[in-house]
Amino acid sequence: MPWSLHADCTPVCDSLFVLRQLPSLLAIGLWIFLLASTPRAEPSPTADPVSVALVVDLSGSMALEGRIDEVRRGVAGLSEHLRPRDRIALVGFNHQAQVLLPLGPPDPVIQTLLAAAEPEGATDLHAGVMAGASQLARAEGRRRLILVRDGPSNVGVLDPAALERTIEALEAEGMEVVVLSPEELAAEWESVGPGV
Repeated sequence: MPWSLHADCTPVCDSLFVLRQLPSLLAIGLWIFLLASTPRAEPSPTADPVSVALVVDLSGSMALEGRIDEVRRGVAGLSEHLRPRDRIALVGFNHQAQVLLPLGPPDPVIQTLLAAAEPEGATDLHAGVMAGASQLARAEGRRRLILVRDGPSNVGVLDPAALERTIEALEAEGMEVVVLSPEELAAEWESVGPGV
C-alpha cells in the first residue's frame, strides 16, 4: 500500500496553521482583556460638587427643525453625570427669562418641564445669561453656566460684544460659561465626563 502523505500530515498541518495564527489570536485576546478590564468612568463621590445652570432658548425659532427636541434629548443624558451632591437649575428664556427650576438637587422634573415648554417669542440672550448667573451666585464648588441657543439676540442687549463682556466678567468670578447649539448639548456631557 503506497505511503499517504495526507493521512500522516493532517495533525502536523493543523498545528502549523494554529502556530501561524497565534499572533493574531493573542492580539485579539489581549484586546478583549483590555476592553473588559477598563473601568467605566463614574461620577466621583469625592470630587467637588458641581452646580449647573442650564439656560435654554425657548424663543419661537427653537420650534423649527426639531431644535427643542434636540435639547430634550440632550437633557436626558444629564442624569448620568450628576451626583446627589451636585446642583442644577433650569432657566428658560425668550424675550424675557424665567427660572423654571431653582438651583437644587438633581430632579427628573427638569425633563417634564422641557417637554411642556412651547417655544415662542423673541430672543434675549443677555436676560437668560443673567438669570442663570444669579442662580449660581452663591453656589459652592464648581459653577457651570450652559447656554443653549440657536442664534443671536433680536431684543434686549443686541450688541454681541456686550454679551461677551458679561460672559468674561462671569468667568473672571470663577464661573465656567459654555455656549452650545441645541445639537451640541448631548455631546457636552460626553466631553466633560462625570460630574458635568
